[in-house]
Amino acid sequence: MKLAPYIVAGVLAAGLGAGWLSASLAPVSAAQADAPVAVARLSHGGNVAGAAARRFAALDYGAPAEGDAAEIAEPPPPDIAVLFRRDLTAIEAGAGGRAVWIVDGAAPSSRRRIRRGQIYRDGWVVNAIGDQIIELRKDDEVRSIQAFEAPANF
Repeated sequence: MKLAPYIVAGVLAAGLGAGWLSASLAPVSAAQADAPVAVARLSHGGNVAGAAARRFAALDYGAPAEGDAAEIAEPPPPDIAVLFRRDLTAIEAGAGGRAVWIVDGAAPSSRRRIRRGQIYRDGWVVNAIGDQIIELRKDDEVRSIQAFEAPANF
């Protein structure tokens, strides 16, 4: 038990010595010999920032110009059918009618029951609940979703 600190110190000293020895015996080319001088010249923050700005300008990398902003379109919203199938856990058929159970982290039990006429998300309302098909409606758009269908890229 009393030998452990000596063993740890010996291993650390051996590792330090091996690292110093391998660094001092490694061959050095003429380009590497000048490298510390180049690093010393660029070590000032202003020099480093200037060099980075020149590299970015040469790569034409940076914020888009005023005219280019119109070309960058926002991505389309995610498909509601994919989101609904991901969240759906069960379809319940009881005396009070049908309901769907979805995963909802904000709900007390991390699941939420949705009946016909209630909002699922983003304004999508459950319009109808069948054995395998759930119909969602948002404004004038209606989507029929096959509840337990495999994803398209499966």
